[in-house]
Amino acid sequence: MTGHAVVRDRGDAVDAILESINLPMLSVPICRNGQALIDGGFVNNIPADVLTSQDCNFLIAVSVTAKIKREFGANTPDTPTLRMRIPSSLQTLLRTLEVQNFNLNRVGALPAEVVIEPDVVDFDLSEFMRAEELSRVGEQAAITQVAKIQRLLTRLDPGLFRFAQ
Repeated sequence: MTGHAVVRDRGDAVDAILESINLPMLSVPICRNGQALIDGGFVNNIPADVLTSQDCNFLIAVSVTAKIKREFGANTPDTPTLRMRIPSSLQTLLRTLEVQNFNLNRVGALPAEVVIEPDVVDFDLSEFMRAEELSRVGEQAAITQVAKIQRLLTRLDPGLFRFAQ
């Protein structure tokens, strides 16, 4: 109702997750306790600042909008002006949200020591049925960061990985 971020630090995790991923146009707001809640990404998609304000000393962020498709409608940066097509209103609205997230996420991820950036540009926002494939893409992106995470964590606690081989 207020337009301000809602930070959950207790309560039912399922409710919090459903509130956080509640995308306008695909779902109606979740209304309870004087609030009408939609996807938290519209206010703070990568809330690393919330964690730093709570004295977290090591942050790993995941940005699924760190990469953006270089195509809009049927146009690319190489499409000659006279051959460009006008995208539909829905395509424009969805692209606007992508561009907003792309830019806001770069700022939101700044406090994080590591940002995992799975390349999901070939997945549409509504492709829930491709969850396993998306999971594999995310897992691969995370695996590429493991050595860096271990190196940085070892600086915080030199004995942390002494028994790991």
